[in-house]
Amino acid sequence: MGTFYVGLADAADALERPDYDKALKDIAVADGWRLGDRLTHADDHLVGLIHARYAIRENNLDYIAPARASFDQIIAKNPQVSLEFIEVPGVESECQERWCWADALYMAPAAWMAVGVATGDDRYIAYADKEFWAAADYLYDKEAKLFFRDSRFFPQRGPDGEKVYWARGNGWVYGGIVNILRTMPQKDPRRARYIKLFKEMSDALVAVQQDNGFWHTSLAALRPEPPETSGTGFFTYGLAWGVNEGILKGPEYVRAARLGWAGLTQYVDADGRLGYVQQVGDRPGDVRPGDMQFYGVGAYLQAGGQMLKLESRK
Repeated sequence: MGTFYVGLADAADALERPDYDKALKDIAVADGWRLGDRLTHADDHLVGLIHARYAIRENNLDYIAPARASFDQIIAKNPQVSLEFIEVPGVESECQERWCWADALYMAPAAWMAVGVATGDDRYIAYADKEFWAAADYLYDKEAKLFFRDSRFFPQRGPDGEKVYWARGNGWVYGGIVNILRTMPQKDPRRARYIKLFKEMSDALVAVQQDNGFWHTSLAALRPEPPETSGTGFFTYGLAWGVNEGILKGPEYVRAARLGWAGLTQYVDADGRLGYVQQVGDRPGDVRPGDMQFYGVGAYLQAGGQMLKLESRK
């Protein structure tokens, strides 16, 4: 749901819809501006990005008081568990006290940085930066310029011997980098490292985009697959944002963003539902026309906001 809220916030701005903005704030008020119940789990931090949006806009730090309390506890604890993902059925991996899986790099760092911006307290940005790069250095394949979902996938290979780079997992990272760069202060010297990684991933993603505008659920797959809209939504979001910000320069990036958007829009049905969203999981998998999820819509809305800007540049 958090990803949908982030997308809806972008749509509120892009479409000038104060009713969307009010709906988001009403949800936060009803929740008491709380994060999720799991203190260290990245998934439960994402809504803090929405809360910080209002704290900054209205200059009211009460909105992020619960997030600050949680983040202060984590900083004091400073988890040092291994990033190795050890799977135990029915139990979360111990490594998830930190950001040991690709999805986490979307869920947590930008929220932490937004709290840092709202408060002027660099401890939150510094912690997020430290943990982001610990995870990125561990999960990033420097040859392919793509991310493994977690350490279990280091040795795994697909049916043709290819490495397994999950599309939505890389989408989480790619969209997460964009959200970090949109949040982190422009003059922060730490930005340069994120921009370098963003450019490397952009080139790798453009190289494996399919002619229909989509990306395979397994990015290095050699066999045809049905379309998948969640990974494609995040990649389109990032590519369009990079073009709009002047970070990605060249017609290949504009073409890739437009191809991705054209693919996505053909799978919005007459009732406004986005299909072909791979269901909750942690690896490449099957996807069907009627498959829908809130995070797929969130990625679509973020992409749409940036595509509106891109096309207005004509």
